[in-house]
Amino acid sequence: MTPCVTDSTARNGDFTLIEVLIAGLVLVIGLVGMAQFFASSSDRVMDSETRLLLHQIAGQEIENIRALPYEDVGTMGDQPLGTLLPTETRTVEGVPIKIVREVIYVQDPTYSGPYPANYRLVTVIVRATDSPGLDPVELSTIVAGGAKGGTLDTTVTDLAGEGIPGVYIHITNDHLIPHVDISASAIRTDSNGHLLVPGLTPDSTNGYFATVTKEGYNPAATREGLVVQDGTPYTVMHLIT
Repeated sequence: MTPCVTDSTARNGDFTLIEVLIAGLVLVIGLVGMAQFFASSSDRVMDSETRLLLHQIAGQEIENIRALPYEDVGTMGDQPLGTLLPTETRTVEGVPIKIVREVIYVQDPTYSGPYPANYRLVTVIVRATDSPGLDPVELSTIVAGGAKGGTLDTTVTDLAGEGIPGVYIHITNDHLIPHVDISASAIRTDSNGHLLVPGLTPDSTNGYFATVTKEGYNPAATREGLVVQDGTPYTVMHLIT
């Protein structure tokens, strides 16, 4: 006699299959979550290792610069003039990096000599070019010395007389040989709209001109050439933008 399959038995079989499918789905979701977790952990470890590498490179850069003679602490083609490349790209331990070097003069308020800037502030910025989401490492140091030559004492204000910070200053002199063309990103005004640019080659022929620019402001420029003499008094320039 053929056994009879009841509805109850069929339903139990259906429930078992559904449970297996659900269990399998839960397992897949869990495995995907674990894979994402391990991938995220791996990324964090790699970012940590890369950032450590950037710190090491920046630290070594600072040490190398501090070992240079004072006259060489500057960037090629910029002011102050020196032997450093403004930017450099290379690969270190398989990581492509970009190094940016900035050098500006800074004034010691206790210094009373004719040349105001007896220090140079060096900033090194190192970033991993294949990790745009990773913040760059920035280190700075001060190198002592003395900047002889002429000094341009610059102030940039708005129409209300308020100093404008972060204004870029472009200085040229086509009379001197070699020509002067200073447009480094480090040549910008401080929080009070002020900047001393020392170390300039003296020129009594009104050969120096300057242009100031900042996004959101109209550019401004000197209408007549400026005389820059050695030591003091400084050449004063006030531009309104």
